[in-house]
Amino acid sequence: MTERYMKVIYLIVAIVHISYQQQEDIKPEVIGTCGGRYTGSRSGSFSSPGFPFTNYNTTANCTYEVEAPPGYLIAFQSTYMNVEPVVLGVCFDFVAVYKTGNLNDEPEKFCGSSSIPLDSTTGNRLIVIFQSDLTFNYPGFVVTWGWVDPSILPPVLECNFDGAIPLCSGWTQFSYDLFDWSLDRARQAASVTGIQEDHTTGTIIGRYAYITSEGRNLGDNAILLSPTAYVNDGEYCFNVWYRSTGDGYLYIIKVNSDGSAEYIFSSSTATNQDWRVARVPIPQTATPVQIAVEGISGSNSTLAIDDMQLSKGPCQAITTSTVTPRVSVTPRATTTQPTTTTEILTTREITTEEAVIESTTLHPAVQHVLNTLHSMFVMIVEWVRQKDY
Repeated sequence: MTERYMKVIYLIVAIVHISYQQQEDIKPEVIGTCGGRYTGSRSGSFSSPGFPFTNYNTTANCTYEVEAPPGYLIAFQSTYMNVEPVVLGVCFDFVAVYKTGNLNDEPEKFCGSSSIPLDSTTGNRLIVIFQSDLTFNYPGFVVTWGWVDPSILPPVLECNFDGAIPLCSGWTQFSYDLFDWSLDRARQAASVTGIQEDHTTGTIIGRYAYITSEGRNLGDNAILLSPTAYVNDGEYCFNVWYRSTGDGYLYIIKVNSDGSAEYIFSSSTATNQDWRVARVPIPQTATPVQIAVEGISGSNSTLAIDDMQLSKGPCQAITTSTVTPRVSVTPRATTTQPTTTTEILTTREITTEEAVIESTTLHPAVQHVLNTLHSMFVMIVEWVRQKDY
């Protein structure tokens, strides 16, 4: 019985490898090595042994280390990826990325043609390990990296969380709320939020920001604060896509230069599986403003946001709704909250847009291959079952 199933598994592996053929492509001209240490250059690339001339060897175990000066981060991504594909949920050959620079931490593993998306380290060190097993050789991979000094990045008024540094330059986690927004790729966040794709890319590798009620008290808040914006030359519009379940709240707040705050949008409507957009008018103001995006935890809630943007010009396709008053919360910081910061808790008219629903589907060719493999697997298992009985 066991021997028969081992033969079935080997046959499925063989089918996957035969089916896994990439179109002819142009390989980057990066000479491969098995490991290396990179400390003296601001940017560079490394690739698997044998690249680009031959496939990598079996039983490879290669460690690549990049180190930047203190205070810097390291941005990285793959520019070529063609290693052994995942089989029955397992990566037998893989590229493991330790973006903390610590081998004791859990790495993120990549295999097949799954590209390593643009990301950055949490400190000034990057470690990448490539391993291959005893069977099947593929062309390999290329990883490109570069030093980043976060302190000199210019602030931006739009943010989709998909840059090398997830929280866009100039945006900050507010100090006087009760906890922070989490920023993760959909494939990591989905186990907590149930949201399988971001809004920007519609894929599992896109990022979004989110909060959940797990481990929180009812009414706990998290706030993202934008860079300073100058809106003295006409009307502006703030857009944010959001997705929610349960009884939490989303608030948009205009923070004036004197520290006063106006609640200009609120939503407590569960969108469930749909991304919706709020488009909130920001009137012309002589003094600078900031936009705060506040999430309020419910008793059982999840809230995700993506694609925030402040753009010049009036909002389009808007309808009227009402801001729900909310109570003040105790700041998490032990420092005294600035006395210039006030909250406008009165009900006022605001604007928001009707739901916009988007869907993401697989490419027909990819879906066809998956369906074919699944059908073959079912037929083989059934054939073995009948042979045994």
